[in-house]
Amino acid sequence: MAVAAFAFMGLALTKPRTHRIFHYITAGIVMVAAIAYFTMGSNLGFTPIRVEYSRNNPVVRGTYREIFYVRYIDWMITTPLLLLDLLLTAGMPWPSILWVILVDWVMIVTGLVGALVVSDYKWGFFAFGKSAHYNIQHVLKWRKV
Repeated sequence: MAVAAFAFMGLALTKPRTHRIFHYITAGIVMVAAIAYFTMGSNLGFTPIRVEYSRNNPVVRGTYREIFYVRYIDWMITTPLLLLDLLLTAGMPWPSILWVILVDWVMIVTGLVGALVVSDYKWGFFAFGKSAHYNIQHVLKWRKV
């Protein structure tokens, strides 16, 4: 992915300065993802969370599970860039773009908090995240993207 980021940056040089934004956004997406994947592949960027329900199956048995918080950091950076790339291409107005990015961040943060919570209250974070997801879908359907 890092090679792809440098390829996108190189391809940007073939365009006039005013037309490079999509190349820069795409290069940023794959560079951040490459760093996140390297971190997860190195078995770093996670925190152990006590499991809520113990299981007897030897494949999934254990006291702790690992939550890769670096994945959520990656999503906080890359999904707004992906949405920006898509919505600029679609010609969405800036207020709609900013709203979709904000709601996307709400969805990611509620997912992270829900993954880190060790109680029955995970459902609340799932519900907040799902309502944010439906909000994004509503905004995009309204513009017929």
